[in-house]
Amino acid sequence: MTDIMVSVRLPSSLLEELNTIVKKQHYLDASEAIRGILRQKFEEQSDPLKHELAQIRRSIQSELKRSIAKKSEERIIEEMKKIREKIRNEL
Repeated sequence: MTDIMVSVRLPSSLLEELNTIVKKQHYLDASEAIRGILRQKFEEQSDPLKHELAQIRRSIQSELKRSIAKKSEERIIEEMKKIREKIRNEL
């Protein structure tokens, strides 16, 4: 596969947003960010069901993480309450 150079013209406001994405997502430069965005959009368009499934999977994973964190937090609070009661009973 040979490389092809493509020139992209962007409005200045869009370039500012792109530069924000470059810094936020730690791309090396704007061209790398554009390649990443194009690759992502190509994958979305080439297999929309796979993309939708991946979104659902990420959503479920984040919900599970939140649920586990909340349960862990509740357990820690309960343990701290038990410790507090032990200390009070000892005094």
